Amino acid sequence: MQTSETGSSQSGFTLVELLVVVFIIGLASAAVVLSVRDPRDTLVAQAERLAARMQAARSYAVINNCGTSILLTSSGYTFARRQHGNWVPLPANVIPGQEWKGGSRPAGGVTLRVVFDPIGLATPTRLHLVRRDENVWIDVPYDGKIRVAS
Repeated sequence: MQTSETGSSQSGFTLVELLVVVFIIGLASAAVVLSVRDPRDTLVAQAERLAARMQAARSYAVINNCGTSILLTSSGYTFARRQHGNWVPLPANVIPGQEWKGGSRPAGGVTLRVVFDPIGLATPTRLHLVRRDENVWIDVPYDGKIRVAS
């Protein structure tokens, strides 16, 4: 306890003590946040993310006047563009691919390529995704308008 010049006693915490306590609370909070499973990481959420990226690939095909594809495998999916008759991977900063999470995968372990042409039309496809007891379908009709159904 410190005594001031006027002789009254003051009690309290120093700024350093308060900062240490705030730091410890921050560390504990970070540990909790990192250890809790993301409730949004459902199969439906993964399918909606994939559908949004497929829509971005369709837009990329139209804007850049080139064929664009999504290659879906049992491990994940990647994006590519048609260049001189070959499929060339798109850089991750354009449209990032992704590995399947939490045991998600295409039903039957199929490998599938969905192609969008330069005017946005698609290879008609119905992709069936599974994870444990969850099932989700992504429909890509000829017009390229992607739909997710569970």
